[in-house]
Amino acid sequence: SLQVIITPQAAIDGGAKWRRVGTSTWRASGTTETGVPVGQQAVEFSPVPGFTKPASQNVTIIVNQITYFVGTYAPPSGSLCVTISPLEAIAAGAKWRVDGGSWQDSGVTLPDLSLGYHTISYAAITGWTKPSNQTVRINEGQTAAVTGIYKLQTGSLRVSISPQGAIDAGAKWRRVGTESWRDSGATEPGVPVGSHTVEFSEVAGWTKPSDRTVTINNGQTTVLSVTYAPWTGSLQVVINPPEAVAAGARWRVDGGPWQLSGFTHPNIPIGP
Repeated sequence: SLQVIITPQAAIDGGAKWRRVGTSTWRASGTTETGVPVGQQAVEFSPVPGFTKPASQNVTIIVNQITYFVGTYAPPSGSLCVTISPLEAIAAGAKWRVDGGSWQDSGVTLPDLSLGYHTISYAAITGWTKPSNQTVRINEGQTAAVTGIYKLQTGSLRVSISPQGAIDAGAKWRRVGTESWRDSGATEPGVPVGSHTVEFSEVAGWTKPSDRTVTINNGQTTVLSVTYAPWTGSLQVVINPPEAVAAGARWRVDGGPWQLSGFTHPNIPIGP
């Protein structure tokens, strides 16, 4: 005898049946055909809309025994391949998944997806705006190809320099790693979010500010103000004779406060 079980139940509900090749009677899942000649017998399966029927299979019939066989119908399926760009986003950890499943790398092809519509989502990564969820239709025997484009998050940076004398002398600024020096008050757009270091140009007669670290936020302008310090020296004036000093002789620089003889005036800008 021969008994054939068909799976899944949805295929049975769709009308799946079996028979031995060379016979005319289609049989339901779980029925037993008796009086089958011993030896090799081929079993075939009926077509069912929406399923791929099992290939015909040989079974061995043994005298006075029941041979059991299971035929599994496969629902039709297709594949999905998602490519992510740009490469910098992939390096930062960009991935994708379908219907909330496991995360996949760019370029991976997922096989055996059921027909119909599926939802693709993307992983959130620091410094990038992920693509919106996408809906894709899977067709039988085909590979759907989708591209997900991450967008780099950026802001702007504006640096103001003081005093005017340093600006007039040529003081400028730039982000470390960039080439172009920028004037005081200039705004650099399209700066990637995150931390950046700002450096300042050398200017004769002025001590430039130390490098500064700034944080760029998505869609915002970060403002930085710095001050150059003028080079300075000291001045000491001794008045003679002592009798003049005793009589009240004093000195001053550039119209400032009067000073006693021998006083050292600090922090005087260099030059005349």
